[in-house]
Amino acid sequence: MSILITNGTNSPLTLSGFFSSSLVTPVALCFFMRVNGFSTNGFREIRVIKASDGGAHFFEAGISQNTSNVEAFANISMETARRLNCSIGAEPANRWIPCVVVFDANANLDVYTTLADNSVVSDSNSTGRRPSGVSDLTLFEAVYDQSDYRVSNISIYKSDLSALQAEEFITTGEIAALTPYEKWDADTDWGTGAISSSGSNATAITPPSGWTYSSDNPEFSGAVDYTIRKGSTATITHTLTADGITTATLNGQAVTIGTQSGQDADIDLDETAITTSGEYDLVLGDGVDTETFTVQYNVIGLTTNTIQKDGASIGAQSDVEMHILDATGATVLGNLTGLTTDAAGITGQTIVPAGAVDDSVRVIGYSDAAEIGFAYKTTLGLL
Repeated sequence: MSILITNGTNSPLTLSGFFSSSLVTPVALCFFMRVNGFSTNGFREIRVIKASDGGAHFFEAGISQNTSNVEAFANISMETARRLNCSIGAEPANRWIPCVVVFDANANLDVYTTLADNSVVSDSNSTGRRPSGVSDLTLFEAVYDQSDYRVSNISIYKSDLSALQAEEFITTGEIAALTPYEKWDADTDWGTGAISSSGSNATAITPPSGWTYSSDNPEFSGAVDYTIRKGSTATITHTLTADGITTATLNGQAVTIGTQSGQDADIDLDETAITTSGEYDLVLGDGVDTETFTVQYNVIGLTTNTIQKDGASIGAQSDVEMHILDATGATVLGNLTGLTTDAAGITGQTIVPAGAVDDSVRVIGYSDAAEIGFAYKTTLGLL
């Protein structure tokens, strides 16, 4: 469902007591927004999803714009206010802009959106505040509304979201592993009737007169069949010959076929050529026919390393070794040898064989040539 709010129509909808008990963190507010024409001489802001106590306590997610910049934003007001803006920059009209706002259980705030080239950007901040007494829901509270806009895929999750899950919503409009508390779908022209919904709350709402509807919705690249970490083993269900898979490639790179049971085949994603996360084709063959699956392939590791000695770069080296341990130091996630640094002492992105995005890790390393040993703590990221 796409909801159209026309220029000059400020028709917010407030549902008192929407959250049967006061909403607390973690919670994620998600939507897509399309602006028909941005203002060239002013400011506009749409608070798309707002949870409040009917007064001064609230948290919200929205899109704001001035003459030169567009931002996805999150705002929380609990005695004191905190706001986090994720800048998109100069923005062409008529693009569906995603916004994912996550308030986690530790009072941290994350905002995810995309630039005009659809690359994902994010920002985070510790608010030091958690919502209390928040039970009302308001949709589409406009400030200085100066253009038509549409909103779609409005979703509320009573869950923390990882960076991968936030990106999953941005690329597919949903999070497959989570049941939303509330979700108004974007695949039907609803005409002028009440707006049904799906999710654990499953509430239909009666729209204000200022809302109209259309099937003008975000277009997604297509469903991902599997989400797989580089270096892991995945069971793939196919329609080819039972126990008969003889070839398997990922983005043209050969991967290992493991145990087969009927039309389930264990595939070891052990290729060494792919270094960047993304959607790739996994092609299975039985000697007669092939079947192709779309895989979200997650390459995980250290996003960057800058190595210094006595405050200065160690320069270009080719013998750097690193041992990656989990947060406790008890489990080895990877032993990396033969790493290189550039003149600034930077290794660049480094793939780690085990661990998940945002996992805290300990890094221990050394270079004989640079006569240095080092240790530090960091987190794993998506490469």
